[in-house]
Amino acid sequence: MTYEDAQRQIRIYFPRGKENVWDNDFFMFINPYFEPFIPSQIDGMRTAIVEGGSGAFQSLGGITIDWTNVNWPWIDSSLASIFPNDPQAYRVWEGQKEGNLPYKVIVNQDPALPPVLKMFVPLGIEEVRGYWTIVLIIPQPGVTTWAWARGSYPKAPEVPPSWLISWTYGRGMTWSVADDLDCPWWANTYHPSDQEYGLDILMNIILHSLDRPLPSNIVLINALRKDFERYTERASTIAAFFDFVEKFGVSSSRLLDEMLDVDLTIEEAMDAYLEGRYEDSLDLTEEAHEALGELETKSIKLKDQALLWVYITEWAAVSGTSMITGYVLYILMLKKRLHRQVQVTRIVTQDR
Repeated sequence: MTYEDAQRQIRIYFPRGKENVWDNDFFMFINPYFEPFIPSQIDGMRTAIVEGGSGAFQSLGGITIDWTNVNWPWIDSSLASIFPNDPQAYRVWEGQKEGNLPYKVIVNQDPALPPVLKMFVPLGIEEVRGYWTIVLIIPQPGVTTWAWARGSYPKAPEVPPSWLISWTYGRGMTWSVADDLDCPWWANTYHPSDQEYGLDILMNIILHSLDRPLPSNIVLINALRKDFERYTERASTIAAFFDFVEKFGVSSSRLLDEMLDVDLTIEEAMDAYLEGRYEDSLDLTEEAHEALGELETKSIKLKDQALLWVYITEWAAVSGTSMITGYVLYILMLKKRLHRQVQVTRIVTQDR
């Protein structure tokens, strides 16, 4: 995206007016690219966080945009100072960034801390291997350290270096993480990852920032979200079957009506999920997947029906061709009575 394209996107999609910016409960600054924003837009986001009580999260401490260069537009902006890592400490990271090594996250087990991360320790998040990109963030005084990145910067002033930190600035809670959400510690976006709960961790951060209750059964929630993803994949496959059979003139309208009913069920499950009724959501997803299994069977039968005349036509064409070629072969090679007997000619010599 060029600078001009970015400005155009911001003009189209960025909320206009202070009240519309305040309507956002949470801001995500993922390796923020700030050049195209004008000062009033940046100040609007700051006001929504500091005075409006919105939460905010930034990756890579905001201090780098492409791992090699300092993110000056961010550091010089009015937003940088409201986050818990010191933006002016980028020099410390610059001096040691070549020493970036694989790391594992150590969760702060302080009993006074809410279980934003602690609930994931029994699920093995401290054994997930992180690598690729992580910066050295320096906490400002008075921040809460939720976890450290063991092994990332062995020569850092603070060993182990901070990985996830937060504080309350004005009315809003802001967070800084040392790595990026496309790094293997969070997910397998670009590289293989052992992480299964990256999105759940991020959701806990958002919920805690907005003073909303944390889920009690994170395994159930994780399973529900995977069910939603699996439903999307299966539904896409069935839709492809419908498109396929329509090309052969077979109507799929009856099955399409059934598919719409199943979609309504999964929408109800999603609503229950968003409302925190996880057990109800699980029952609905199981009902939807069961109905989807029946639809898959019917769609396969519909596909076989669509291909039946194709098979018959191909069989007739192949059989007819075989019969014709066989008859011609019989005429030319085997029915010898249609051919004259070959006679032998010889030279006869007479004695004189």
